[in-house]
Amino acid sequence: MDSAEMTRPACDWREAMVVAIVVALVLGTAGPTASAEFESGDFLPTITGGMINGTGGGDDGVKIAAARFGLVHYFRDRLGFFSEAAVFRPSGDMDGRDVNTSAPGLVFGLRWHFFQRPSYGLYAEWGSGFLVAKDPFPPQGTNFNGTSYFGVGANADVGRGLALLAGVRQMHVSNGKGLVPENPSFDGFGGYMGLALRPTFRQPFPPMGESLAFGGNNVRWRAEATYELEDDSPGGGVAADMPLVRSQGLRLQVAGTAAELANETIWKASVRVYRETDAGRVVMGYSRQEFNVFTSDIYEFQVERALSDVSTVMAEVGLETHNLDDDRVYGGLFITVYPASFAAINTGIGFERQQEEFFNSIDNLNDAGFNLGLEVAPGFMSRLGMSAFLDVGIGYDTQLAGIRFQPGGCKSLVERHRRGAVEMVR
Repeated sequence: MDSAEMTRPACDWREAMVVAIVVALVLGTAGPTASAEFESGDFLPTITGGMINGTGGGDDGVKIAAARFGLVHYFRDRLGFFSEAAVFRPSGDMDGRDVNTSAPGLVFGLRWHFFQRPSYGLYAEWGSGFLVAKDPFPPQGTNFNGTSYFGVGANADVGRGLALLAGVRQMHVSNGKGLVPENPSFDGFGGYMGLALRPTFRQPFPPMGESLAFGGNNVRWRAEATYELEDDSPGGGVAADMPLVRSQGLRLQVAGTAAELANETIWKASVRVYRETDAGRVVMGYSRQEFNVFTSDIYEFQVERALSDVSTVMAEVGLETHNLDDDRVYGGLFITVYPASFAAINTGIGFERQQEEFFNSIDNLNDAGFNLGLEVAPGFMSRLGMSAFLDVGIGYDTQLAGIRFQPGGCKSLVERHRRGAVEMVR
């Protein structure tokens, strides 16, 4: 090997990803095309491999190689659940400590093909899971860790029932702040490539109906009893929505919540003004929170839209100012899907950051977190207008369970949500 070969830099993974996506699109538009609509009822086995590079202060010396074997089930056109069995191989140096281990894991999430043509398309995905490492990872952490992911990708048909996949993902690894005195974590960003196989079997599903409109009764009510598992904190709240300017679809919500923490009570009062159409809502709100020695004012902006008859997307951004100079900016993108009339699954990504630090490193997503929520309303609860829910977070400290009362008779959860009161600020 000559000196030129020895000093030649390795191809950066970002360059490889650009080439892979271009190749995927070229292959997808060449030759015979197969159906790539990812229709309701499809089951797609996948196999992918890639590399995650650390992006945090002490994480940038670590790389995680990953091989994943998965299955995607599309319960509606272009919208599906995916599960993956993965093998991770972290290596490198983290905060001066050697990293060299292996870790099997599982991943569960949602994939949404927001742009699709007969032979190629683009998708977004959210996911969470866990891994069990042979050695503690990150160092001084634990062998068992939770994981979260979000990313985008491209798909392209290459014929013979195969689709090429190429994408990028952000990955967070941590033990949830409770298994050891400290919570060392890993944050990384990287790419992957692989194949999806379109099998011959399909599960029949009824055709999609028209998207259910937002809006309902003139006055809407929502009440909750909650329990924060990690902080051992009971709480609850109530909200009422009423017309403000009927001709413009403007409505007003007033809400109040309270929770006990360390023998003290956190109080919050909120007011929201929003415009509602058949397709969604645009919300502006203000909240005042008081707890022991501190008070905070919260300003937020929220957009909620229907994706289909069984899915809704919500984006939010906000500013919280404290009297203790601990101001923060927060936001997120969340999707709710309704796999059955009595069940709802909410998942998404969010961030929070100290206000003065926000624009210093806007490209660093290490403050991002992932949530996964489940709400169910079996027959006897639905008849009473009630449901039970659980909301957990990776990267956040949220572990919330509760009972919700939202009148709606025996209607499905999607109808009760879209035609009921706006969700309260927690």
